[in-house]
Order: sequence, then structure tokens, then C-alpha cells
Amino acid sequence: MKHKDYPGSVLEEKVNSVDVKIIGVDHEYDFLKKHYSFFEEKISESDAIMLEQVIGGDFWDSDFFGGGGLGGIAHSQRKKVYQADPNTPLSLFVGFPVQTALGAALAGYSIFNMYDIEKILPNLVNLGIGLYSFAGGLFGFCMRAKIKYEKYGEAFYGLDDLLLYGQIDFRNVMIAEGIDKICHEIPEIKKLSCFHGDAHSHHIKTYLKNSKLRNIKKILYTPYWLLSHKKVREYTPVGSYCYDWQLSKEI
Repeated sequence: MKHKDYPGSVLEEKVNSVDVKIIGVDHEYDFLKKHYSFFEEKISESDAIMLEQVIGGDFWDSDFFGGGGLGGIAHSQRKKVYQADPNTPLSLFVGFPVQTALGAALAGYSIFNMYDIEKILPNLVNLGIGLYSFAGGLFGFCMRAKIKYEKYGEAFYGLDDLLLYGQIDFRNVMIAEGIDKICHEIPEIKKLSCFHGDAHSHHIKTYLKNSKLRNIKKILYTPYWLLSHKKVREYTPVGSYCYDWQLSKEI
């Protein structure tokens, strides 16, 4: 669902009587400036917010999610920030360059050796495995999301997402799991707004609505889970400076 004058998705769901908004963003500073009043309004309507994990740092280190952006708005309004995104440098390394590069290399090697008629069957198998790995990685996810945006106007959750395997899908599963935890374990929150890249939005909502699918995917993603953040992090604003946050709880 699109809101007037805001190009990203704003999806709504109710979990254990908590009103959850899943707000898709383009985490570029120009996008932040253009829609700053919209973000102020949505954060003011919320009891707390959830933010995407910043690569290689904390959310307050980011221009978009940090002190000059969504985190700064939340700090000025004395709202807590939660993160359920499981990203760590190690899981990111495995999920991005390793899975993508190995998939591309295996597919390329198989194509290059198709001339060997005696090995055509194993080469076809390796080609399939390579393409599967590449399609589930970061580049594959972005390519699929781009195609969906161009054709349908949104990066919805589809059969490709159900069948493919990759770190971004794992992140969506765990973010949805984190939202569910917050809604069931923190009674003072009745309205929660979640800000992540827009390509995550429909996928997070799908997993939030389908706990059985989410639980199956969590088992399949055990290798990623072992390398990632395993708990939801709660940050409380402290002091008067917009970059001052304290990790107050993990659930």
C-alpha cells in the first residue's frame, strides 16, 4: 500500500493487539530529506520504532538511520529503537561475496566445460546449483526485486523467494520473528513502526503473518543463524545528544 506523497510501501498488520507498520525506505540521505516530515509523523505516532542493521557499525553511525536521520528523530521524541536484523560482518561476508561468487564461479565453470560430452550431466547439475546459489544471493535478490518493481510496482514475496536460499531471505525471516517477539513480550508497546529497505517490506509481512513458514525457514537457515545476531536489541535514548544510545535489553 502506498501513502499519498510517499513512494515507499506502508504495510499494516496487527500482532497480539499491537498495530505494526512496515515502512519501506530508500536509505539514501536525499530520500530522507525529501520525506523527513513523513518520518517525523510516523515516529511520533509510534510507541517505539525498529531500524535496519547498518553494515559495519551501529544505527547511529548511519546518515539515514543515525543521529541526523530516523534515530535522531526517535531520540528527540524519546522513543526506543529496536533492531531484529541479524546481520553481522561474518554473516554478511558469507551471504554476499561467498554465496554469490561461488554460485557464479560454479555456473561459469560448468558452461565453459559443456563441450565435454562425457561430463555434460554433471556439468548441467553444477550449472543448476551455481545458478540457484547466485539467484538466492544479494545480486540475485536485487535483480529479482528490480524486475518485480518494474513489472508490478512492488517487490512482493513470491515463489522465487519461497524456493531460493540466501542471507537476505534469512534476514527477513528474523526481522519478522523480532517483530513478533516485541509484540508479545513488551506490553507497553501498542504501536510499532519498522523501517527497512523497501525490498524487504512485503517479505517481512509475509513471514510475520505465517509463523509456520517462518519456523521452517529458521531451521533451514541454521548455518546463517550460527553466524548472526540471535536476539532483538533494545536501545534507549540517553542524554541530550542525538547519538547517545544505551543497549538496555536483549530479548
